[in-house]
Amino acid sequence: MIGRWTSHLKDTGEIARFKSSLEGSKTVLERLIQIIEETEASIETDEYNVRAYDNPSWAYKQAFYNGAKAQLKLIKKLINPDQGDTK
Repeated sequence: MIGRWTSHLKDTGEIARFKSSLEGSKTVLERLIQIIEETEASIETDEYNVRAYDNPSWAYKQAFYNGAKAQLKLIKKLINPDQGDTK
């Protein structure tokens, strides 16, 4: 589990309860990861379409896609219930 999930808690009992709550939500988090991966695939489909470059401001669109993919990657990392204890 990523340490950022419990960094706001000081009491070890609260940390244990919060971790237990997260572990109990594993099915929901795994489904959320699937939804994010579907969204990523949709972005890549749009991004790699030749028509995307028919627009004079395609570079701004590409920058948007890059930012969106970076944020989705971060969210997936944060909600992955099978990670080791990392920050």
